[in-house]
Amino acid sequence: MGCYVVNLTRLLLGEPQSVVAQARWTPGGVDLGLSGVLHYPGALASVDCAFDWGPTPTQRLSVIGDAGVLEVDGVFDSHQGEPVVLRLTTADGARQEEIALVDAYGAMVKHFQQTARGEVRALYPPADAVAQARVLDALFASARSGQQVALTAPAT
Repeated sequence: MGCYVVNLTRLLLGEPQSVVAQARWTPGGVDLGLSGVLHYPGALASVDCAFDWGPTPTQRLSVIGDAGVLEVDGVFDSHQGEPVVLRLTTADGARQEEIALVDAYGAMVKHFQQTARGEVRALYPPADAVAQARVLDALFASARSGQQVALTAPAT
């Protein structure tokens, strides 16, 4: 579940310089929940994810910046039943914008099929998967060690 949160954070801010995390583990060593902070030049990104947060889990993106706040509920749902609602609050007031219904998971599978058949280029190259894995590995290493983990720039 944390892969979605980390991917979105990387899309918004790029590659973090370091991470720090804590997790709740099952007796078998599987993470049930993880809270972490990704450190960027001039920004921090907080990520929280868990498999056992009650009967109605909340999925929310909040981007807080100098000019305002952007919030999206259900950010990782497939949104087959209701549109995505963006809420933006600035010094000028608050407004909402709805994004039309789309089967996000279906679109993801369709894009993979088209990419595998050579019909389109992948939206995310293999190097992005490697960069994503580096951040996830660093978060897990931090959660296991209790220490901040620095990330070096990926090889190009």
